[in-house]
Amino acid sequence: MKTGDEGGDAFVARIDISANPEWLAAYNGNLVGDFGATYGLWQYDGSAWSQISTSDPDNIGNTMVAYNNGLAVDFGSYGLWYYDGTTWYHISPSDAQ
Repeated sequence: MKTGDEGGDAFVARIDISANPEWLAAYNGNLVGDFGATYGLWQYDGSAWSQISTSDPDNIGNTMVAYNNGLAVDFGSYGLWYYDGTTWYHISPSDAQ
């Protein structure tokens, strides 16, 4: 499936799940999709999808935001987390909403 061809930067993406993402965010050249409670968070690096969290972010308001070359994610009652592309960091125990 062709998903983009703007400015000559065409790319192809395929993920073997039957759901559409609830939210999308991009950081540091990666696309992240929130596929809900069943599938969690997946990251596309330009060539392959990989699961980065089995948890589902809190889907109230903006749940994922690119920040400091990484991704800030609101996991509701689990608090606010930061992902740097390798490691998750718990930055606040409070629900960000």
